[in-house]
Amino acid sequence: VQEVEFATLREARSFVALLDGYYRLTADAQHYFCREVAPPRLLEDLENRCHGPISAEFAVNKLEAAGGAPGLFLLRRSPQDFDSYLLTVCVQVRPPRYRGDGATHSGAVGVGGLPGVPPKLKAGLSPQTLSGRGYKRCRIRRDEDGHWWLSGVARRFCSLQELLGTYGHRGLQAEGAPMRLEVACPPRPKEKSNLLIVRSGVPCPPGSPPVPRRRSLHQMMFHKIDPQSLTRGESLGQGSFTQIYSGVRRDQDEEDGARQTPVVLKVMDSSHRNCLESFLEAASTMSQLSHKHLVLLHGVSLGKDSVMVQEHVRHGPLDLYLRKRRGAVTTGWKLTVAKQLAYALNYLEDKKIPHGNVSAKKVLLAREGDTAGGSPPFIKLNDPGVSVTVLAQ
Repeated sequence: VQEVEFATLREARSFVALLDGYYRLTADAQHYFCREVAPPRLLEDLENRCHGPISAEFAVNKLEAAGGAPGLFLLRRSPQDFDSYLLTVCVQVRPPRYRGDGATHSGAVGVGGLPGVPPKLKAGLSPQTLSGRGYKRCRIRRDEDGHWWLSGVARRFCSLQELLGTYGHRGLQAEGAPMRLEVACPPRPKEKSNLLIVRSGVPCPPGSPPVPRRRSLHQMMFHKIDPQSLTRGESLGQGSFTQIYSGVRRDQDEEDGARQTPVVLKVMDSSHRNCLESFLEAASTMSQLSHKHLVLLHGVSLGKDSVMVQEHVRHGPLDLYLRKRRGAVTTGWKLTVAKQLAYALNYLEDKKIPHGNVSAKKVLLAREGDTAGGSPPFIKLNDPGVSVTVLAQ
């Protein structure tokens, strides 16, 4: 046993706070020796049974380890905005049922699995899909006066516990799916999460969810593009973590000399540098895929800005096109687009890569098609962006 003496109480508390912080960083993110040295946010999180700023991936793993029953929920701080909270809730979903002819119809799916799903298709589905489970996210905010509210809802509450109690009794709706807040999944001592520096060779405590493995930068594969070969054009909008521009890529061709190719530039937002690894991992995944109904990734430019360089798809997102052509698009046209989208998703399924972010704005229209001339439309599915788990944070 070693004893240390300090000249003042302030120095002693400073030393204890240092040891406490190191222990929280390497062993237990919820630990503190005494309230006098505990960070105020940590005390607030423990009072509210909040997990701190863990990622969506770890949140889902914790709920799965706790049984993943509908109504089970977890409260965590947003990894991007520590003054707001996120609810991750396990819900019962109603995926489509499969008939023997390959068609689908809606209906509830029991825990036993999806009726009539071919073995090849079933093998690529997640356990959550097979069991009819899903996970939804809601953001909780707090204003300067200390009032709490659910994002998108006007009603304010005096405390976080009052908010959770009210919606636990009344229920919630998220993206049309009913949610119940029945059983909280509280933080537990020494749980592994992205809040810890995990040392190799140290076993996880019993009951801890597995730590997701990420690829290191040298394991990621994508074509590197010289930033000087890119010219940025007009803004096309923004994503969750990127600013999107039209652009031109200049290449030296042995036969034709300089060649200019229209491209789309997805520029990583400087305020989300902490997501760079996920940004590059998404690029690495997409660079290894090749299908006529998937948007081609030319490569990544790593200079002053991190830029994903994609092919330019002429008519842009399908949702904007349908709004402009409302009433003029035939049922046959829509079925052709749906069939092409199914081809792209089937290809991704064969590669064991879930897209996870399919929507009309992610479907790009390369060719409008001409019904009278017998020319069908042609679509390309865009990349899902930064990984789904990061997008939900």
